[in-house]
Amino acid sequence: MNGFGLFLGSDVMHAQLPKLLRRQILTAPAASLLVAAAPLQKGSYALADVLTLSAAVALAKEGEIIHVAAGTYRERLLISHPVTLQAWPPGADVTIVWETDRPYESVVQSSGVGVHLIGLKLRHSSPSVANNYAVFMQGGSLLLEDCDISSATGSGVGSEGGQLSLIRCNVHQCKRHGVAMFGDLEGSEGEVLLQECSISGNELNGLLVADNAHMILKGGRISRNGWHGVYVKDGIADFEGNIFERNGQGAWSAGESAVIDLLAVARTNTCI
Repeated sequence: MNGFGLFLGSDVMHAQLPKLLRRQILTAPAASLLVAAAPLQKGSYALADVLTLSAAVALAKEGEIIHVAAGTYRERLLISHPVTLQAWPPGADVTIVWETDRPYESVVQSSGVGVHLIGLKLRHSSPSVANNYAVFMQGGSLLLEDCDISSATGSGVGSEGGQLSLIRCNVHQCKRHGVAMFGDLEGSEGEVLLQECSISGNELNGLLVADNAHMILKGGRISRNGWHGVYVKDGIADFEGNIFERNGQGAWSAGESAVIDLLAVARTNTCI
C-alpha cells in the first residue's frame, strides 16, 4: 500500500484526469481506503492498490471508508461488516452494474451493521421473482445517501428486518416496486426511513410496506408509478410533507391490517 492508501477507479483514461481531480485524490483523508480498477499513475508509482470493489470491501477494516473514482464497475458486492463506499471526489459519476442470468443476485447485498453507500449509481438485472432487488438488506443496518437505483428485472431496494435509511435517493424505472419493505422471518419489525427521496416510474408500487415493516416517509416525491405511490399491505406507515403525482392506482392505499392514519396522511401530504 502506498502512502495514500487504496484508490478505486475504472479503466477510464486516468492519465487524463484534470489537475483538480488529481489534487482531490491526493489529499483524500489518510484514514480512507483508496482503490482503482486500473491504476492511476503519478510519476513512477501507482496510486491504485486494489483493482476491484469486492477486493476493497474484503480489505476494509470495520468503519473504514472506500473512495471510488468515476467509472463503471461490473461486479456484485456482499457486505457483512461496517464499511462506507463513497463516490470520490463527491459528485463523481460512479456506476456499479450487475447483469446476470443467475437468479437472486443483487448488485449489493448487505447484512452488516453500519453499511453506508454514498453517491453511487446502481444498475441491476437478474431473472428471479422472489428477492429480486438491485439492493437487498437482510438484517443489520444500511444507509443509502445520494444514490441512484434502478432494476430492469425487479425492485430497486428490498429489506427484511433491520434498519434501512434512504436519504436524497432516486429509485426509478424498476420492473417491480421502487422500494419493498418487510419484517424479518421471525416476525420482528423492520424499520425504514426515506427522506427527500424521488420514487418514480416503477411498474408496480412506488413503496410497498408489508410483514410488520415500519416506514417513515418525509419530504419525498412519489410519482408516475404503475400501481400506488405507497401501498401499506399489513405494516406500519407514517408519512408527511410528500408530493404524490400521477400514480396509476392512486397516491396511497392500505390493507385491513395496516397501521396508518389515513386522515393525517391526507392532511399532511400533497397530491398533484
